[in-house]
Amino acid sequence: SRPTFHAMPCRARHLKIGALAGAVGGGVYSAVRQYEAAKDHPTKEFDVSEVIWDSAKGGAVGAVAGALPDVLEPPVSPNHRGFFHSVPFLAALVFAATLLFWRSRTALMGLLFSFFIGYGSHLWADGNTPQGLPS
Repeated sequence: SRPTFHAMPCRARHLKIGALAGAVGGGVYSAVRQYEAAKDHPTKEFDVSEVIWDSAKGGAVGAVAGALPDVLEPPVSPNHRGFFHSVPFLAALVFAATLLFWRSRTALMGLLFSFFIGYGSHLWADGNTPQGLPS
């Protein structure tokens, strides 16, 4: 059985969930990027402070992304969810970013990853309400 929220998640909840998801995403991306770089440069040391900083930036980006669907489609009623609250819209964003930045291994990709995780957290939270997401 999956958990459900009994009311529409509020902006504060979306900000918190998005921040947490974005922070985790940013930290994981940073750690993986450093690990991959260390394979090419064995003398490079793992920098925990970089992971912490990237987690903080990812948290900020994730919070904004977690609130963004309700900025684009304001929650004036429980039935406000439309195109910007859909998984196909998120998939289109990910696809477009992949086409534009697929070779990049920069910090920008970490921020994009945090953005997508934060945006997805909004869809997850709304999807676990009685209203769900648009089909």
